[in-house]
Amino acid sequence: MCVWIGAVRDWPEAVVSLDHEVYEDARKEFSLSAMTGFGADGERQDKENDFQHVRGDFDGNPFVKEVLDHIERKTRLGEELLGSLQ
Repeated sequence: MCVWIGAVRDWPEAVVSLDHEVYEDARKEFSLSAMTGFGADGERQDKENDFQHVRGDFDGNPFVKEVLDHIERKTRLGEELLGSLQ
């Protein structure tokens, strides 16, 4: 039983850690350097507005929301499994 408890402790930590890396990579997709080609004929504000019109904002992005939801679900599942094994 002790081996299972160790594995259940490590599993959500690994999954959530990977999800945090995916989240940070997604954040890079919304940086100013990723806006190349957007609003090319205007000022910085034009570029940001054009980018947001096409891609939306980071916090409202469906992929970003799903990553955060996945973190929450896997954390809760790990806690539930650990609780049932102890």
